[in-house]
Amino acid sequence: EEESNDMRERIERADASFMTPYEDQGFFKRDPDRIDKNRALEVLTASSISLADHLLEQARAMFSREEEIETARQIIYNLDSDGYLKIEIESIASLIGATPDEIERVRRQITLFDPPGCASRTLTECLLAQVGEEPENESLRRLIRDHLEDLSRSNYELIARRLGTGTEEVLRLAARLKRLSPR
Repeated sequence: EEESNDMRERIERADASFMTPYEDQGFFKRDPDRIDKNRALEVLTASSISLADHLLEQARAMFSREEEIETARQIIYNLDSDGYLKIEIESIASLIGATPDEIERVRRQITLFDPPGCASRTLTECLLAQVGEEPENESLRRLIRDHLEDLSRSNYELIARRLGTGTEEVLRLAARLKRLSPR
């Protein structure tokens, strides 16, 4: 969050005077039919909202009770830089006077927020949150749940036998898995 605030301050201090020599030399000729390149850069630049703020907005929309929102806030503010919750549930529970079951229930909801997988405790849980519960994803869920170690060793034939499918299907599932984010 400090990095985000620092970047925001630097952007606010910046001006466009460094572009003047390039504009004067004709590098950026203005064409009224085309979008202004400086404006396009502003539109396409990453938002200054932090991950924590983004998750908190979703928590406020999801939860109606203030206790749930406070629980979500404590979980979100204790995520590491990769989005995982490394602090013990019991620590949060004792801090805010809630039960570990209540904390776990809210944490599981947060794993379904955008981006999915935040507040996960493990890589497997993070990836499973991104896959979803659709029936057509059952093979991919089994691959994640039971065969990540075999997959890291490229043991495709063993995985195929255990999943009851062909090596080509395992490779297709592995390609889908690569599109998921471990963070």
